[in-house]
Amino acid sequence: MKDIKIKRIMAEGTDLGITMLASLLFVCILALASGKGIVSFLLVCPIIYFLYQLCLGGILTENTPGQALFGVRVVPVKEKTIPLIDMVVRAIIKAMPLLVIALFPQIWYIAAVATLIYVLIPFVRKDGRGIHDLAADTMIMPAEEQKEHAEETNNENKEKKNGKLVLVTAITPTPAGEGKTTTTIGLADGLKRIGKNVAVALR
Repeated sequence: MKDIKIKRIMAEGTDLGITMLASLLFVCILALASGKGIVSFLLVCPIIYFLYQLCLGGILTENTPGQALFGVRVVPVKEKTIPLIDMVVRAIIKAMPLLVIALFPQIWYIAAVATLIYVLIPFVRKDGRGIHDLAADTMIMPAEEQKEHAEETNNENKEKKNGKLVLVTAITPTPAGEGKTTTTIGLADGLKRIGKNVAVALR
């Protein structure tokens, strides 16, 4: 686990370096084209880092260049693939420290301490998951173990049993007014009482 944590930090450092170079290049091109500096490097960096993590870390490719270089990969903990909303959440949280520094440069030291804590969390936790992993329900693992993890997840999903559907319909109400709704609620209460997971839909 220690080895994967070191690889993870090296991969993230590589990705951050690539992002900063891309941001610097973007700002320089804009400055040359316009004749003056119109865009702040600090503001461009978190935006490019977010797009970098979102596109290269999930939508366009399965892993970023840094992850590919150090042989690690982001995988979902339970699902077969990472849902798009989780990719977005993960990318936003990863870009957040850079955004805070860009928006509040006068308190950069607070953002730097927060970033340090953010980076150290995966080293403190036994499972090696960071804040962005916990929010998106993902984890970092060696690329060679991904296939085995995917097979385990598929087997777990196959073992889950389908639920049962009970449709309560066309009951003539009793004189006391006990009809479909009352019967449905009573049935749900009874099933819950014997330990079943129950969901009720009424119209």
